[in-house]
Amino acid sequence: MEFDSKEFYCCESTIKTVDLMHKFGGSFASALANTYRCADSINRCKIYATWPELFEEYGPNGIFWGTEQKEES
Repeated sequence: MEFDSKEFYCCESTIKTVDLMHKFGGSFASALANTYRCADSINRCKIYATWPELFEEYGPNGIFWGTEQKEES
């Protein structure tokens, strides 16, 4: 099975992670989220590889993941 980087870097959970980085992150994480949104697949891969800890912090296992559901209640 071939790895499809475009699929991975544009999947629903990655998009939500980037949205959370923008919403709850500091100025750097927020700017990086904007950069990620504008980047092509090669540069998205570089961003992800360079700052994996940010994607972990705001991703499915991070503390911000369930915040949308909490805010709606």
